[in-house]
Amino acid sequence: MKRDIRGISEQALRRLEQYSWPGNVRELQNVVEGACVSARSEMLMVDHMTDILDQGLMELNQEPAGGDAIEDGFSLPQALEQYERELVRRAMAQSSSISQAARLLGVSRQNLKYRLQKFNL
Repeated sequence: MKRDIRGISEQALRRLEQYSWPGNVRELQNVVEGACVSARSEMLMVDHMTDILDQGLMELNQEPAGGDAIEDGFSLPQALEQYERELVRRAMAQSSSISQAARLLGVSRQNLKYRLQKFNL
């Protein structure tokens, strides 16, 4: 993501260790990438990932009604699209240009422009 992140705070590390990670390594990767996008310092802090963990990812950690079943109406493509929209929105909010936001997200400028149009941002 071309960010100069040099470490993670102890509080943030504890928060990551306490989370059960139902999505396993990919979910952890998504949270860390999202935290890197929102980080404004060289250290990842707990507030960089709290929103990500609290929005949707924490809901997946809760036991669904009926045991291991996924609730009716859940859509992985929709959940992924919401997460992607939020990351794009955050990158644009902290960037001064589309090119800078694209670098933060690790995508091409054209790819980001497509996503901005897709999400109507």
